Amino acid sequence: SSSSSSNSNSSSSSRAVDYNALRHYFFYVSLQGHLYNLESPHQTRMPSGPTYLKDARFLRFFFSQLRGNTGRDEGAAVDVPAPFAYVSPCGNEVNFV
Repeated sequence: SSSSSSNSNSSSSSRAVDYNALRHYFFYVSLQGHLYNLESPHQTRMPSGPTYLKDARFLRFFFSQLRGNTGRDEGAAVDVPAPFAYVSPCGNEVNFV
């Protein structure tokens, strides 16, 4: 019984500080509302054409999770450029928009 409580404590404390375990993805929303996955947060050429994400179920979930990017409390383990004002967290992922 005592070992299970110590496991849950160590699990929650490591989750609180282990930002490097999170995957980071970067997205761009076009003026037409299309969601594009960027290769890096420093990508200077904006995507275009038919390469935007189209899966309706994914898009509903992605946008339902969207909120303002407040910084480290979102799990950002990378230096995020200013244009990424929003995040859409999903499990072990932090999706910057």
